[in-house]
Amino acid sequence: MLFIEENNCKSLQVAANGTLSSGTYTVQNSLCQSFRIYCLFKEGYGYTFLSSNTNVTVNMESLYDDKTHILVRFTKANKQYESTLAQIDTFASVPLSIQYNSYIGYNEPHNVNMTPYIYVGFIPASNTSKGARQGWKTNGQEQFFNNCDANPNSYIMFMFNHEKRGYTDYVGGKNSLLYKWYDNGKEVLSLSDYVPDEFFTSYHEISHGGCGGYSRGSNVPTTANVGMKFGE
Repeated sequence: MLFIEENNCKSLQVAANGTLSSGTYTVQNSLCQSFRIYCLFKEGYGYTFLSSNTNVTVNMESLYDDKTHILVRFTKANKQYESTLAQIDTFASVPLSIQYNSYIGYNEPHNVNMTPYIYVGFIPASNTSKGARQGWKTNGQEQFFNNCDANPNSYIMFMFNHEKRGYTDYVGGKNSLLYKWYDNGKEVLSLSDYVPDEFFTSYHEISHGGCGGYSRGSNVPTTANVGMKFGE
C-alpha cells in the first residue's frame, strides 16, 4: 500500500506521470487525517472506492468529477461483479449526488444510524411528483415506474456501520427494478482487477418511492460498494 499526500486518484496519477497501477492508496483530508482509497484505473478514466474502515471526514466532491453514473462493484458466489447505475433519460441532465454521511436534497434513509455511509441520490426530492416516470438506468437499460404518491425516495446507499447496529424494522423486498444491477451484473474475469475486501460492506439500502420499491441488505445477501468516476 502506497502513501502519498494527495487527495484523489486523479491527482495521484498525474503526479506519477500516468505510471500508477490500480491499487490501494492512502491520502489525507483537509485536516491531515489519513484514509484509504482504491483507485481503479482505466484508459483515460477510472473509479474511486472508499475503504469501509474510513472513520474521518471525507470531502466526496474531491474523489470524483463525473456525475453521470456510478459503478457498483459487488460479490456473488465468491466472485466479483460490477454494474453501472445512471439516470433514466427523463433526468439525464440531473447529476448524481454522492454524499458521505449526509443526504442533502434527498429523502432521509431508514437506516441513517448505520454510520458512516455513502449515499447516492438520483432524483432530488424537489424534482419528484405524483405520476412522474422515475427509476434508474442499469447497465444502459432503463428500469422505471410511475410514482404513485409523490414519495421522494430515489437512492442507493452503502453503510459501513462501524457500530454494528441492526437494521430498522422496515424490511421491504427484492424486485427487478431494485436489483437488476445484481441480477445482470458483469463478472470481473481477472483476479488482478478485484477490489480488496476492505472496500466492501455487507450493508446496503435502496429505495424508489412511491411504488418503485424498498430493500435492504438482508434481502439480497452480498457485499458491495460504489465506485465514483473520474476523468482524465
